[in-house]
Amino acid sequence: MDIEKRNIENQLFIDFRDNGNRQSFEELFRLVKPWMFKVINKIVNDYDDAKDIMQNSWIKLINSGNKFDPAKGNVNNLIFTIAKNEALQWKRKEKSLDRKYDLDCDEDNSQSHNDNPELMHVRNEKSDSIRYAISRLDVDYQNVILLYYYSDLSVGEIAVKLSIPEGTVKTWLDRGRQKLSKYLKHYVTN
Repeated sequence: MDIEKRNIENQLFIDFRDNGNRQSFEELFRLVKPWMFKVINKIVNDYDDAKDIMQNSWIKLINSGNKFDPAKGNVNNLIFTIAKNEALQWKRKEKSLDRKYDLDCDEDNSQSHNDNPELMHVRNEKSDSIRYAISRLDVDYQNVILLYYYSDLSVGEIAVKLSIPEGTVKTWLDRGRQKLSKYLKHYVTN
């Protein structure tokens, strides 16, 4: 049955590629979409990004369709490879942008951002979002996050300053980061 299904998917893709049969493409999309989306979403861990990446993957598949030879492989392998590579590329770009617009950059680097209004806007928007998210945390989490990230105190220094054990500081930092991450994901997607 599995081999039969793959043969159907190959036939659908070839029919679409060679004859422009839209119904074949729609049926292929219907068969492949569930597992393709899972693969992408597992890599990027974001529903909206996964939808965008899936669209890009289908475009890339259509554009590279002439390279597909059913005698050498299965269209599912091609689709999987394209989807995985698109998701990994997206993730690399996202990490690169995060580093580029990092709020913890030094003053010399942030000064260079002042020349570009678009970069200033992105940076200010991100900064406002983070500040707002921090303000929504419990006071204990707020204190350790602000002391650690904005006052550059070590875990030990924070423990002394707040008169709490270092283990508690680490726990509060970890829980605070998790809550911030959840809030920022929700904030960015809405």
